[in-house]
Amino acid sequence: TYSVCACTGEGTASQQIGQLVLSGPKESTFQCGLGHSCEFELQGYGLEAGDSVGIFESCPDEEVLMFSGFGGLASSREGSGFKMPTIRNLNASDRKDPGTFALCWCRPGNMSDCTSPSAHKTPAGLITAMGPYSLQSVACLLGSECEISLRGVGMTDGRLMLLSGSCNSTTNMTDMLTPTNSAGTLFTLPALGLELFGPQEASLCWCKPDGDAISCSEPQEFMALAASLALQCPEGFHAGSSSCLTCPYGGICNGGSDHLLDCD
Repeated sequence: TYSVCACTGEGTASQQIGQLVLSGPKESTFQCGLGHSCEFELQGYGLEAGDSVGIFESCPDEEVLMFSGFGGLASSREGSGFKMPTIRNLNASDRKDPGTFALCWCRPGNMSDCTSPSAHKTPAGLITAMGPYSLQSVACLLGSECEISLRGVGMTDGRLMLLSGSCNSTTNMTDMLTPTNSAGTLFTLPALGLELFGPQEASLCWCKPDGDAISCSEPQEFMALAASLALQCPEGFHAGSSSCLTCPYGGICNGGSDHLLDCD
């Protein structure tokens, strides 16, 4: 709250003629992990139920950003607490990679109902979306350990799990994997036996623990795709319809993505 003062003439002391109340958020910083809901508490003055925020490249902008797990515009029920809408099954082309972005605020009123992204003109701070970059791919040989290197933002303390199919699957092929470096970008995939697994495409899915809310112990908690994984047959085998087959006499089986070759 500020005083509004007026000066009535030269040499005359200014007089207070009113008060100006400025309502809005105090710029702060927030973090959210990909694959899960994003909740945060704004600080500010005069915040009200119905206030709206969105994540943008800058304030204002025409396009609100979508991530793996959250995005869009969120309205507050009590003024300061926000939960971004849950976003699932976005195409990679529609999903923003992790990074640090602008959090922009809007107060509904006569000028705008805050349903338009461009109405969010007031900076409310910065928000970092943490997790792996999209469109990463890895190839590993069945029967051997495999070192996996990922790229992303804020990967520290993240976990991996190998799931058959997509990252909303409940069928896990490994237990939870913890990173082998402090940056959270290196992992070791244990050897997957030829007697249990065949050549296939699977998903390396990522999860960042968050206290009691997210333990990253169950397959359904690993919702963010870290990389597509090609499980391939080792040298001396070739890919059958669902398993790795021993190389036949006279064949050449180099393993990996190579197919069975006839030495003739």
